[in-house]
Amino acid sequence: MHEKKKLSLLALSTLVFATAVISVPSIFSEIKPGAPSQSINRAGGDALDDEAIKQNPQILYQTKTTKPEKTKEEQDQEWVEQNRRFIKSYTLKYISASDFISLAKMFTFVGTSSGNTLSVLISKATISDFEELLKKLDIEKKIIRFQFFPVIAYRERPNRKDSLPEGTAAISNKELRTVLDEVKKIWNFRYFETDFPSFLTVREGADSNSLQLVSKLALFNLTIVQPQIRGDKTGERNVYVKQIRLNMTANFSTLTPIDSQDVSFRENGYLVVGVGGTGYLGGDAVILVVSAEIK
Repeated sequence: MHEKKKLSLLALSTLVFATAVISVPSIFSEIKPGAPSQSINRAGGDALDDEAIKQNPQILYQTKTTKPEKTKEEQDQEWVEQNRRFIKSYTLKYISASDFISLAKMFTFVGTSSGNTLSVLISKATISDFEELLKKLDIEKKIIRFQFFPVIAYRERPNRKDSLPEGTAAISNKELRTVLDEVKKIWNFRYFETDFPSFLTVREGADSNSLQLVSKLALFNLTIVQPQIRGDKTGERNVYVKQIRLNMTANFSTLTPIDSQDVSFRENGYLVVGVGGTGYLGGDAVILVVSAEIK
């Protein structure tokens, strides 16, 4: 009786083992003799061919090994390569070669210029930054068209033959009239003697530009320094000028009623640059209004 039970248990164990073996999917079940080598990807690792898997099935569960660190000799060689010096020349289209050398000297060892040609002694480590800066600066500068309006303002009616209307209603330029209305509120001016507009066209970044204004009021000389454009979207850009200076000569006397620094205003907008004294010209103040259009 006990012998029969042993035989039954042995048969049952054999059946369970056989069933377990048959139910486990084999990674070699699809590999046929003479078939081309197949490859299997392990998670996070490289492709493995079936031959490697046969030799070591556990390789499927191994994680990808990290790349070995560079040896000191390899690191030294890389440093030498990055700091290798060589001479390279560039032909500039818009920016002055001598000016660009001054701006980019942190990237070069030596720089020389001849006309619009630039030659530099540079390293591989800094050449990409150098050329990126050159790409940004060597571009055609935009044209700025300035319009200037000199105005003589009075608090009381001036003693003159022709009648000067009170307020700004008689001024035909709507934008000019708007900014003078703002000045009128602050300074209590009641009469404005406007002059002809004067135009000055300059290229962005120009160092200094001068103009004698068209005027029946006095001899006005105007200077603007380093005009720049800030912003990229048309209609929303600002015009920045480092300095706007107005000199005035009247009755053999010359003075500077307006000398404004860091002037900024929206393109196509109007701005009161300054309000200054008139000296012997008469009136209570000289007002300078500016507008600019970007071409």
